Parts: sequence; C-alpha cells; structure tokens
Amino acid sequence: MSMPSFDTVWGSVLYESKNYNVLNTIVTNEIKEKISKFRQTNAKGFISAPWKVSSYIYEIEDGKLYFMNYIFNGKKMYEKDLKTFLQIDGSLRLEIKKEKVKYEGKGMTKLTYKDIVFKNRVIKDIQEDTRVFQSLADYIEED
Repeated sequence: MSMPSFDTVWGSVLYESKNYNVLNTIVTNEIKEKISKFRQTNAKGFISAPWKVSSYIYEIEDGKLYFMNYIFNGKKMYEKDLKTFLQIDGSLRLEIKKEKVKYEGKGMTKLTYKDIVFKNRVIKDIQEDTRVFQSLADYIEED
C-alpha cells in the first residue's frame, strides 16, 4: 500500500479568482458520512491509494470556506455543485508553486504553499512557507 506524500493533491479550491491545488482536506463529520456512502456505492474494484481517484472541491468567498463537491472515480457526488458553508475551524493548505531543484547534488522538490487558518469559521491567518524535500519521484529519477 502506498502512502500520501507532503505534496499529494487532495482537491482544488477557488480563492481570489484563482484555482489552487489543495494539499489536505477539511470537512465536517456530516459531509464525511455522505462521502463514505457515496464511495461505497461508486467503488470500482480494489483501491489501494484512494487519494488518486478522489478530489475535494472547495471555494473561499468573503473569508468563509465552502464545500462545493466531491469527485470519486471520475463521478461527481452532486450533479450541481453545492455551496455548503463549512462551520469548522482548521486550516487548508494551498499549493502556490512547485518546482524541481538540485540541492546538495540531489534532485529535490521545492514546494511553496499557503496555510489558510480558519477560526470562528472565517479566515483568521494566512501563512506562506516553502519546503524542500525529496519525493519518491525525485528518488527514482536519481537511479
């Protein structure tokens, strides 16, 4: 079984008129239950890496986070996107820039991301950071 990495894309978000890859998920228990039922009825065969076939769709509007839809095996959970306000605190990690770099002679991935922190159900803080790491793909490309 494979494991998700730091740069695994879990979905997308529309924020400030731009689409970004989402590097984590944030949903309510109610939506998790709906997704679980949806996945059970739409599963096709054995899935060892479920993040490869699923995608969360979000939108941030007026400082609030909305769950729009969920895609599993190419099928949308809802025909039309919902706009469900996520009354939840937590953070959403957005991929800003991803590039291949050399560091100490090794192939590495440089990832710039933003953590959007929600407190009392609105954006409280935005922190940008960069991380350099060796992904499995970088390691394989070396050999």
